[in-house]
Amino acid sequence: MSKRPADYMLPVLHDIETTILELYDEFPRMVDADVLWCCEKLQDYYKKIAQGKEMEDPESPIQRKQDLMDELLNTLEDRENDELDKDIINNPACRQGEAMYSSYAMLYTAALKKIRDSVRFWKKEGGKTGYLRFIKGSVI
Repeated sequence: MSKRPADYMLPVLHDIETTILELYDEFPRMVDADVLWCCEKLQDYYKKIAQGKEMEDPESPIQRKQDLMDELLNTLEDRENDELDKDIINNPACRQGEAMYSSYAMLYTAALKKIRDSVRFWKKEGGKTGYLRFIKGSVI
């Protein structure tokens, strides 16, 4: 598994994983592949927004995936509106490689990539709900 996320990233990751767990409670048939698919869609969405592109919200014909994406978008929009991550943006102490996070979209792209990598790891380790079981036991 990749190295531990930077401390400044932990609140963002916690909110994302809390949202995932809330939807998992609502949709007990959800599997890691659903979470992975949604994270990849949202990661691409935020990456394009960070590049200055106009984007429509991502969509899925599968209700649990659509609900998960909608709730994750709401969670991240709320964080941005409440300026919870404003101290990370353009902060020389908070970097993705050599680059500072110049926007919320860039930060959320990186956070979703961390989640995606975690889903892949735990799915491989623990089967089709390995990640969901892992966060259920570790996210408080």
